[in-house]
Order: sequence, then structure tokens, then C-alpha cells
Amino acid sequence: MKLFAFDFDKTITFSDTILPVCKYLCREYHSNFSFLLIQLSYLLFRINLISSMTFKENIIRLLLEGKNIMEIESKVENFFIRNRSELFNTDIVKIIADEKKLGNKVVIISSNLNLFVNPAKNILNVDNVFATKVKITRDKAGDSIEGETCSGFEKAKVIKKYASQFKFDEIISYGDSSGDFEMFKVSDKSYIAEYHFNSVIDGFLCRFKYLLGKICSKGFEVNFVEFHTEKSSH
Repeated sequence: MKLFAFDFDKTITFSDTILPVCKYLCREYHSNFSFLLIQLSYLLFRINLISSMTFKENIIRLLLEGKNIMEIESKVENFFIRNRSELFNTDIVKIIADEKKLGNKVVIISSNLNLFVNPAKNILNVDNVFATKVKITRDKAGDSIEGETCSGFEKAKVIKKYASQFKFDEIISYGDSSGDFEMFKVSDKSYIAEYHFNSVIDGFLCRFKYLLGKICSKGFEVNFVEFHTEKSSH
């Protein structure tokens, strides 16, 4: 049996999903002003004035705090279903489906908020989702993150722990950024997404669309190439 570990944003999906999901939820909760504040927080994160954790905790406080987690996940699932054709990379979705048919384990390991990624579990029929945990109290979202963001060494820890529970013949991982490199190091094979925009303008437009909370699925090609790194012990 093999283990397939996938990052979520820009690996299973063509686009980062945090801002589009936030925009959708802000509309659902009639809180458009909150999205403006989330956009500002994102810009501060991009110019390194705040950390990834602070950015995500700002989202929690501005949008999720006090709301029922089942309701949040239901709304996010609706967002995924509505946008499935332009959001999900069909090549990766096929790999997931094929490997599940062969009896292999498939997991998602993402730095995104767990409430924003958990709904993909049923849609894609994966075995488990590991993501940055929102603190939960009495089935409602709290005001912060529980533990660390699920990136870098945290992703490697997830694979090591999962591998300790099963005997895998091979561990194969897919990602798109430096946040996945530690996960790659504890895998037998790794593949990284390379995005090639048709032009500089297309690259700019995709980033601008994302800032506006829109999905960008055109103007580029994406290929997964094998990532070579010195493998660490499982």
C-alpha cells in the first residue's frame, strides 16, 4: 500500500482559495466590510509586515469567530461544488480517484484553515485532511489557531505520524511551494507544481483577481515535475 500526500491550494486546485472562500462566506454572512479588512490583512502579509499565522487568525476573528463550524463547512462545500470545474485540477483529481481505486491511502496536508479544507474530503473521497486548526469551543469557531500552522516541518510531522500507523511501500507527495519541501524530504517521490503564465500581464491579472476574491483558472499552464531532494528518515 502506498501513501499519497497532497497539498491543497495550487496543487489540487488551480488557485489559492483563502480569499475566494472568505469573499463567499462574507456574502453568505452579509459582512462585506469584513472582506475589505481581510484583503488589507492579506496585503500586510504579502509585504511581510505580519506572519502567516497572524493573517489566518485575523480571518478567524473577522469572519469565523462564534459561528457554527458545521455551518461554515457546509457553506465552503457549496462554494467548492459551485466552482468545481474551474477550481480543481482534473489531472490531480484523476490521480486521487485512481489511487483510491487501487487501495492506496490519500491525504491532504494544507497550511490553509481546516474549516476551509475539510469539505474537500467528501468531494474528493480522500482518507483524511490535515490543516491548520481553528480553535473550537462548543461546536463554534474560537478566536485563534490551535497549535502551529500546518506548513514546513509540521507537514513532515503529519506524514511521519501517519506512516507510523500504517506500513507503506512508498510515500509520494505533491506540492507547489517551499512550505512543502519538508514534506518532500520524508517522501520517496515528490512532485512540485510549476505554473507558466502565458504573459506577464496574465500573471498580474491572476494575482489581482485573487486579491478581489476571484478564482483564476486561465492564462497559464501547470505541470508537475519530480522534485529531487535528499530523503530524510520516515
